[in-house]
Order: sequence, then structure tokens, then C-alpha cells
Amino acid sequence: MWSKSIRALNKGTESFTMTLLVIMVLLVFFQIVSRAMFSTSFSWTNELARYMMVWLAFLGGGIAFQHRAHIG
Repeated sequence: MWSKSIRALNKGTESFTMTLLVIMVLLVFFQIVSRAMFSTSFSWTNELARYMMVWLAFLGGGIAFQHRAHIG
């Protein structure tokens, strides 16, 4: 019973991590394009990308530990 719920939680975490990564890449791309074309960028994209990177590091560490791929 617990293994099914743990497996579902792990799949959800992996999906959430992939979604965060895609959104972060798109935000950074949007920021680069807006800076190159309009000579200005939005400050919220930088902050949001930074917080997404922190969450990706923590969640990715948990996923790597689950697959026995974490260095530590």
C-alpha cells in the first residue's frame, strides 16, 4: 500500500520538477529576448527564475537520492 503511494508521490515530484525546469527556461529566454529587443527587462522574471532554481536543486537532489545517483 505504501509503495504505491510513494511511487505516485515520486512521479508527481518528477513531473513538477520537469514543469519547473521548462517554465524557468522559458522565463530566462523571455528575459533575454526582451533585454535584446527592448533594452529593458522585467525584474520579476529574474526573481522567479532564481526561486525556481532553488526548488529545482532541492527536489532534484531528492530524485537523485531515490535513484541512487546523488553524490553525497
